[in-house]
Amino acid sequence: MKNKIFLFLVAISPNLFSQIGVGTTKPHTDLDINGATNVSKEIKFNGTDAKIGAAGKPGDLISGNGLDNNFWKNFDLPEGFLEGMVLTGSFVNSTFNGVSFPGTNNSTELAVPYTKGQAMASNWKELSDLNQKIKIAKSVNLVTVSIQTLIQTSNQNGSFACGIYLDDKLDFVRLGTVNTGVGNYRTLNLNATLSNMSLGEHTIKFACAERNIPTNTTLNIGKPIISANLNNEMAKTSSVILVLEKP
Repeated sequence: MKNKIFLFLVAISPNLFSQIGVGTTKPHTDLDINGATNVSKEIKFNGTDAKIGAAGKPGDLISGNGLDNNFWKNFDLPEGFLEGMVLTGSFVNSTFNGVSFPGTNNSTELAVPYTKGQAMASNWKELSDLNQKIKIAKSVNLVTVSIQTLIQTSNQNGSFACGIYLDDKLDFVRLGTVNTGVGNYRTLNLNATLSNMSLGEHTIKFACAERNIPTNTTLNIGKPIISANLNNEMAKTSSVILVLEKP
């Protein structure tokens, strides 16, 4: 009988209660629901005493502007959204701080094959301004790394290696050579894809190494060595890292 009286009072006298709680005895808003909510039809926003609120259209998402004014909005999501990969992280970096390699003419020890997963050897030099932490939250993921830099020789030809390290282990490497000539230079583009990385935080690094550089010759990577035809802006290194995950 008590339950029936309570429901009757709510039905005929809503003004007796400034706030209503469902599943809670301490409501904080006009309607405070502590528990699962099942809605089988429309949710309408911004209605008034004079008109019914808008229910939105297929594909709309609930949006808010921080002013207690929620509304439906179409974000024009791409075809297949939530069925394929979704961009969850984007990192863009650049640096003028390159590295130098005075030639040692030691190709016997330095011009060797590299193995995926090997630790960073002492002859490798990081461009540490590009070090980037990322976080993986989904087991199906794809991380793309794009790096562009410039290599210049002081005079003679020289060969080098540049690679991408994941958690201090080599994951991707490319080789290159700069031709003989005072101030000769070339552009290097690295594009790597790292797939299905383990969950949690990871660190991506970019580093380079000498392979075969004659003595009395220096190779600079990411900074000029002969300023007559190259400056810092032209030689800087840039990187773009995109994290895509399957919801």
